[in-house]
Amino acid sequence: PRRLKRRIRPGMRVVADGPYGAFTAELRRRQRVLLVGGGVGVTPLRAIAETLDGDAGDVIFLQRASTQADLLMVDELDQMHAEGRLTYIPVLGKRGKTPRQDPMAPHRLRELITDLDEREVFICGSPAMARTTIKNLRRAGVSWRRLHTELFDF
Repeated sequence: PRRLKRRIRPGMRVVADGPYGAFTAELRRRQRVLLVGGGVGVTPLRAIAETLDGDAGDVIFLQRASTQADLLMVDELDQMHAEGRLTYIPVLGKRGKTPRQDPMAPHRLRELITDLDEREVFICGSPAMARTTIKNLRRAGVSWRRLHTELFDF
């Protein structure tokens, strides 16, 4: 993006293309999936959840937010949960400086998702949220090959 800013001048004609849809359920290689979303990153994951087959045990949707008021699409996700299409788990709390304070610390992820080793993981949110989630998942033993990420940066 910085290089692009230096090359584009006022009045210059620009053509934008995309997005191409690389972050889709087509990346799924395992029956069991964990979707981890925060902020507007919940929206594409909600769309992916709609396309995934399986039962509530196969698809877990973990939404990260500081407070209950910060959760998005709760009615839709609760409805999908009630219909048995996924398991919806809101994870609330401020980011902690120590693992004991962090609601998404590796040991807490293992407690929430007892079969984490069997799951493909889709992560969507801000760069900071995605970076922290990836770090915690890696520390919990999840392989890079099972992590798929889409970032929202404004």
